[in-house]
Amino acid sequence: MGRKVFVVLSLLFAGLCACGEVVPPEGTSTSMATLNSVTLTTTAEEITADMTRPSATTAEIKPYFEVIKSKIKMYDAYPEQLIDQSYVLYDLDNNGTKELLLGLEGWGITDVYTIQNDIAVRQEEFFVDPYGGAQPVLLKNGTIRKEWVHDGCQLNISYHCFEDGELKFQTSLRDDCDNWGSFFHYNPATKKETPITKAEFNRLQKELEGDGEVVELDWKPLAEYGR
Repeated sequence: MGRKVFVVLSLLFAGLCACGEVVPPEGTSTSMATLNSVTLTTTAEEITADMTRPSATTAEIKPYFEVIKSKIKMYDAYPEQLIDQSYVLYDLDNNGTKELLLGLEGWGITDVYTIQNDIAVRQEEFFVDPYGGAQPVLLKNGTIRKEWVHDGCQLNISYHCFEDGELKFQTSLRDDCDNWGSFFHYNPATKKETPITKAEFNRLQKELEGDGEVVELDWKPLAEYGR
C-alpha cells in the first residue's frame, strides 16, 4: 500500500513540474537575447498592472498614475532604457501636496508635474534637455536652478520657482568670462539682458538661491512607482 502511494505522489509531482516548464515551439530556438527582451517587456507590462493594486492607491501616489503609465508606455519598444528613468515626490511650494519630479538619478530633474483641479499637469515653462548640458538642481528654498557652461567659459544660470500654483521662470544670470568677466541679468518683464556689476550679480544670486543649499532628492526607479 505504501509503495502505491509513493508511486502516485511521484507521478503527480512530475506532472506539476512539467506544467511549469516552458518549451519552445518545435523547430524554433530561443536565444538569451530573446529571453532578455521578453523578460523586459513582461516587466514593463507588469509595472502598469501593479498600479491597480490597493497598496499603490495612496492619496500621495494615485494622482500621477496616468502620467507614469504614459511615460512607461513610451519605452515599450526599448524597455532597457526604462532603467535610467527615475522619479521623486516632493512638495516644492510647501502647500501640502507633493509634486512629481521626473529625471535621471545622478543627473537631475527633467520634468515637473503638479496637481491642478485634481489633474496632473506638466509645468510647461520648465524645460530641460538632459543632453544639452543644463543640469538642474533643487534648492532648499524651493527654487530650481539650471546651470550650464557655454563654449567652455560662459556661465549661464536660470531660475524657476512656484508662483500662484505654477512653476514659473524667474530670471537668468550670465557670467561672460569671454568678455573680461562681464556680468548680465535677464529681465523677463522687458525680455532684455542688461549688464550688471559683479556685486549686483552676487546680490541677485543670493536673493534667488538663499543659502544655496541643494536638496538631496531620494530618486527611485520609474519602474517601481506605486510599489
